[in-house]
Amino acid sequence: MKYKILLAFFLLFTVIANAQLTTNLIVNARPPATLIKWAAIKGTVTLIVNNIGGGTQGGMRVKIKTTVKSSDGTEVSTTNLNLAQIITLPDGQTVLDAGVVYPLEIQQFTGKYQNSLNRTGKLPADNYQICVELVEPTTFAPLAPQQCKSFYVASAQLPICMMPANEQELDIVKARTAITFRWTPLVPKPQGATYYRLQVFEVLQNQAPMQALRSNQPVLDQIIIERTQFIWQPQGILGFVEDEKIDSAAQRKGWDGSIKGGKQFIWSIQTLDALQNPVAVDANYEGRSEPKVFYVINKNDKITFPPNAKAAAASCCNNSTWGAKLYGSTSTPSSTLPKCGKYISGIIPSTLFLNVIYNCVTTGCAAQVEYTINKISGPGGPFSWTSGLVGSGTTQAMPTLSSHGAYTLCIIGYCGGVPCNKCCYQFQK
Repeated sequence: MKYKILLAFFLLFTVIANAQLTTNLIVNARPPATLIKWAAIKGTVTLIVNNIGGGTQGGMRVKIKTTVKSSDGTEVSTTNLNLAQIITLPDGQTVLDAGVVYPLEIQQFTGKYQNSLNRTGKLPADNYQICVELVEPTTFAPLAPQQCKSFYVASAQLPICMMPANEQELDIVKARTAITFRWTPLVPKPQGATYYRLQVFEVLQNQAPMQALRSNQPVLDQIIIERTQFIWQPQGILGFVEDEKIDSAAQRKGWDGSIKGGKQFIWSIQTLDALQNPVAVDANYEGRSEPKVFYVINKNDKITFPPNAKAAAASCCNNSTWGAKLYGSTSTPSSTLPKCGKYISGIIPSTLFLNVIYNCVTTGCAAQVEYTINKISGPGGPFSWTSGLVGSGTTQAMPTLSSHGAYTLCIIGYCGGVPCNKCCYQFQK
């Protein structure tokens, strides 16, 4: 028995000595976690083989056996040698890349690593060791010493959406020109380019922000390569913005003065790798950062309160409501204004008459209204006018509008001398 063992070792030594194969394994210390990238990215795994003679005529025929183990020695994967291709090594040096050394399609994965590969295509974050050896194609006997190298798969941190910040209010005047989006980069920086997909969704009435993100079409869908900033020029997308409610959850208006309205948006960054696949480290494997909500409002239209008026406003404004809102070109207006925040259809005449009723429920709180008109575009320069307080239900003549353009009309309802509610429109002259 002892003789047979010694003979086997002798024969093995003879094969290796005669083959005179030497190998050098070079491994990126931080390769991509996504295994399919190993073959696509040069330098991930490289095996240099020197055949200095002694093989069969026409080159040495070999198969490559590759084994990956975790930091605790658990086998992650090994090559199915029955399916491995036979490689003929000519005399001299041959350089083999990851596609040959570690062909993913014939690797046999174990346990949780197979599950991770099925879900994400990645190895979990950990320290690993990869070992490569050349074997005889039929008997799988080793033909050269095994080469091993360690590598580390890092856990990527997705970008953080920085600007606009969550719940930030942007002024419509500046937002119409440009909105700047900023986010942090993917950490650690991977090999190859990183693609950031910036998406912005408008939150419609009676919609939750996350519902808008999942179901609405984006108003902005932009791929940015490597950079972590994008300046968006929304142009006509923002439309007409005023301080009416977005939905019941987002409405903050009334006696406390903190009106939030206009348009509500939700934005997020989806991070893509060099192959434009999601960097799937989040719970849904989408590579999507935590989204942020922002508002575009007309800050000039915010209701402001005189000093020490909050206490009075709290009681006077309670349950106050709009009544009839009529307009027309005569002193007895009869046309009904549309819902707050809408366009007044048609071309408005030079002189406009309004009669708006505001209802104050609390006894002793007189109901009044105030009208403001502002020109937002068109020839002839800016225009601004305020009526001052007039009695609820009193017909008020607007000023003569001499130049054409787009205007806003805002009506503020007062109870007991403090502003309670606001309703704005846009119209064309």
